[in-house]
Amino acid sequence: MTDSNRFQRLQALFHELEALGPEARQARLEALAAEDSALHAELVRLLEPDDRLARDEQALDSVAGRGGMAASIGEFSPDLPSDPEAVGPYRLVRLVGEGGMGRVYLAEQDEPVRRRAALKLTRRGLDSQEAMARFRAERQALAVLEHPNIARVFDAGSLEDGRPWFAMEYIEGVPITDWAAERQLGLAERIELLLPVCEAVQHAHRKGLIHRDLKPSNILVVDDGGQPVPKVIDFGIARVLEGDADDRTQVTRLGELIGTPEYMSPEQAALGEVDIDTRSDVYSLGLVLYELLVGTLPMTGRELRALGFEAMCRQIREGETPRPSRVQAAPETLSDATTQRWRARLKGDLDSVLLKALAKDRERRYGSAADLADDLKRYLANEPVVAQPPSLRYRAGKFIRRHRWPVAATAAVGMALIGGAVVALFGLQQARESEQLALAAAEQARAERETAEKATAFMVELFQAADPRENAGSDPTARELLERGRERVDELDDAPAVRVRLLESLGEVYWSLGDLDGALELISQGIAEHRAALLPDSRRLGRMLGRLGAVHRDLGELAEAERYFREALNELEAAGTMQSQEAGFNLNQLAIVLSRTERFDEAVETYRRALEVTERLGAATADDSLAVQQRLNVLRANMAVVQYRQGDLRGAADSFEQVLAEVQQELPPTHPYIGTLHNNLANAYQRLGHRTATRMHAEQAVEIDKAASGERHPSVADSLLKLGQALQLLGNYDAAEAAIEESREILVENRGAESIQVAMRDYELGMLQIRRGEWARALTYFEVVIERAAATPDLTDRQRASHYRNLAMVLRGLGRTAEADQAARRALALAGDEAPARGERTKAKLALALLAADLGDNDAAGQWLDAAMQDDQCAIDSPCDVLDYATTIPSRAAVLARMGRTAEAFSALEAGIRNPGWHLGMLQDPDLQALRGEPQWMELQKRFQARVEADRRDGRPVPLLDP
Repeated sequence: MTDSNRFQRLQALFHELEALGPEARQARLEALAAEDSALHAELVRLLEPDDRLARDEQALDSVAGRGGMAASIGEFSPDLPSDPEAVGPYRLVRLVGEGGMGRVYLAEQDEPVRRRAALKLTRRGLDSQEAMARFRAERQALAVLEHPNIARVFDAGSLEDGRPWFAMEYIEGVPITDWAAERQLGLAERIELLLPVCEAVQHAHRKGLIHRDLKPSNILVVDDGGQPVPKVIDFGIARVLEGDADDRTQVTRLGELIGTPEYMSPEQAALGEVDIDTRSDVYSLGLVLYELLVGTLPMTGRELRALGFEAMCRQIREGETPRPSRVQAAPETLSDATTQRWRARLKGDLDSVLLKALAKDRERRYGSAADLADDLKRYLANEPVVAQPPSLRYRAGKFIRRHRWPVAATAAVGMALIGGAVVALFGLQQARESEQLALAAAEQARAERETAEKATAFMVELFQAADPRENAGSDPTARELLERGRERVDELDDAPAVRVRLLESLGEVYWSLGDLDGALELISQGIAEHRAALLPDSRRLGRMLGRLGAVHRDLGELAEAERYFREALNELEAAGTMQSQEAGFNLNQLAIVLSRTERFDEAVETYRRALEVTERLGAATADDSLAVQQRLNVLRANMAVVQYRQGDLRGAADSFEQVLAEVQQELPPTHPYIGTLHNNLANAYQRLGHRTATRMHAEQAVEIDKAASGERHPSVADSLLKLGQALQLLGNYDAAEAAIEESREILVENRGAESIQVAMRDYELGMLQIRRGEWARALTYFEVVIERAAATPDLTDRQRASHYRNLAMVLRGLGRTAEADQAARRALALAGDEAPARGERTKAKLALALLAADLGDNDAAGQWLDAAMQDDQCAIDSPCDVLDYATTIPSRAAVLARMGRTAEAFSALEAGIRNPGWHLGMLQDPDLQALRGEPQWMELQKRFQARVEADRRDGRPVPLLDP
């Protein structure tokens, strides 16, 4: 086989294997190993995961350079001469880079001037018409560019064998992102560093050239007398905007993927006719700026690679771009303190600038690199930027396509009735007050009354728009309702109080529908306008601050949520309205955050304050006793959540059951709150070990949530997650995976792929693969989970310890013992010495005991086992009511079995069967193989089956079996 043919086969096999699943890929590799061991080794090297998808391409280019399609070095084709020692007036010093097109040498010129240059030479044998056209295009592109921030062309020519070459300015610089990180540049300094790059790209565009591969490694920064000077290099895939059509089609063909995927514009990832213009470079500049300011890309090379070719292209074209201010910077890029400070500074203008530059629809992007630079300059000068966040018209269109009927119903009723009624009441109040004013103020009151009447009339129009009797044949979805509402707000400049109230109402509608970005924008705008207009209504401001806190809570941003709840309470106290329904709401919300951050004593005290407020309101307004009773039930259920988190599982379950019994008498059967209670009961019964009851409540929650909120609402994702967990513990792994995957998809739609809540689903999917023994799939999930956890400051160290301990179990399953040991020790260190982390310490020590037993070191295994027992909450010979997660996968019995301590291992399994952590697959652990031949095994299986049957007989809680 010729070297060229060998490379072509290698390339074809690489893409074939990349598209296969793990098992199919392994089988194919094993077949290739028997056929051609050298080829197998090269493929294994190429398929090793890396952070940058571009490195796969570079690896293939390197193979080509060693003797594939070009065969220009004697290593593979000794009959072909090597590259010359000199080219024209340039002496080749050393090879500095190579790719599929050619090689780049450091060269020196002595006459007529003395200087160093980067000399690029096509590969020998790469003489196709297309390849030569590309090389000529690059040479011609650089020749017409004269800009201080673009590498200059010095000279060009051809060798005797016809191969073209050119010499250009040698840039001994550092990639722009590395430069910024190494020097710890500030936010403004990073923006200033990119401005000359934008000007250089704009210069190329004026000359009729699109770069098409702008990325940090093609933007090098050099130190010129203490000043950083960025230089744009490598126009190797530049496209000529005007010129001979034949030349252009030779350079870019139908369906060809040109560029580096993680820095590629959506139009470059089209799998049909590739139609790009200068806005493609604007998109890539936006990605470079995103990485400079955020510390990471919206989608990493690792994540793109995992999708496969077609899915990768679709993600580039259609995937959502995470809002920069919500992305945590990578630790190696920015310090934690800087990251937290920058997240606040990215909000607003820089969010808008970056999202405009990175709009998937290029019509919504900046029209040129110069426009992007101008907006960045406005930001630096503290001037208003041109970029605006994606409008509600645009976002509502996308959101409503997923939630057509729920949005129509909720928005029509909510906006027409609630919004209209509040605005009407506001106008009436203003009118009554105006009667007591002087004649001069009467005209102003009349104007405000007219404004309120217009707003009320518009709400009626919104309701009529959804009535088919009034608009036969029209589309009565919420697209028109919400968009008209937003447009109406913009027309109310002369009535700031009404405008603020409408912003608040619209924001609440978006919040109730799960569109948190829309809610965040509208409520934040309402707060800003309330303060700018110096409106005297502190109670209204407190209400909006509380709603904003609730949005941040739903986004998982608990620190910001707490801040806004406390601000809301301060406003209400200033207004003298701490004995109000609004105060009760904010106290309840603050207590939720305190509970989630494990400040349980503070949470309980705050709930008690909320209960006192609500009970006083009930005593004062006996005519509204039903609404007050419902609020009291919510608070009691939330206090039960604290019981649950503190470990009082039976008490929590009893409290949830009592509240559920009451609200079922008062609310419709598909009310969302009933679904929430079923979900909470599923959580409690899961940890109490009642598997059938868990599944039944989870199924009820899914059914109610879908009926109440629509198929794709975030609340459905929560109940589906619980159902998936219940099915997993019952051994129904396929159904469990389907439920968790659906939950994940809903959250990606509503929260974005970077949400920590999505990572929670990845965690559960990883646990599912552990139970199945599919270690490679589990590893993929836990690597993502740990990466997301590192970027989420609100997680506790105990939660991080859990991730690393599971990673250790996965690595052990893969036979990577040293890495597993390191991960288990990291878990133990993160767990710390506090009492709440006792279970995590136990699990980490048991993992280390298993690893020691794997190595045959029974002494070390015994020591780790003893240490685990010191932290364990349950005695080995008796059950306990509080779930000890160490027995959910019977690691203790596995360690004892591996050490040959058979009797103790059976005792541990007996305790595991009685423990609330039992599950249907617990006797299938491969580490228990040594016990299966023992006579006690059959008796153990009978006791386990009795446990299962007792649970199945009744979905209600069943007593634990006696020892």
